[in-house]
Amino acid sequence: MDKSGSSNSYKMDCPELKRLWDLYMGSLAAFHESQKPFLDGIRPHDSHYSRMRVAKERATSELIGARKNYWDHVQSHGCRQSVKAAGNQRQTLDRLRSELESASGAFQRALEKFHPLIQIMEDVGPTADRKSVV
Repeated sequence: MDKSGSSNSYKMDCPELKRLWDLYMGSLAAFHESQKPFLDGIRPHDSHYSRMRVAKERATSELIGARKNYWDHVQSHGCRQSVKAAGNQRQTLDRLRSELESASGAFQRALEKFHPLIQIMEDVGPTADRKSVV
């Protein structure tokens, strides 16, 4: 098992790949951090709401950009090959494509899950008892 908790073993000899991976992981951490105020129930009338909304949008944008830069590099440079599949480039590309589709799907499902909740919070506003309706 590697540092990320994955049982996959990959070559990370390319310094640019490592740099892009670190940026991607940092962006992912920032994205999760930006979601916390909304999951904790920040409301549109809260004084920090606008700032938190901008931070969330920026973190989402940075995550998408970091993910794109990482996978664009992998596809153009071919430096992230599974040690087991390093001899078969087609199999490696298929596996990478599958992993990217899986990660993209998970990211999209998370956005689809939380965006409507945030919209409902914005539309409904505070309740009479000032508790979150979500």
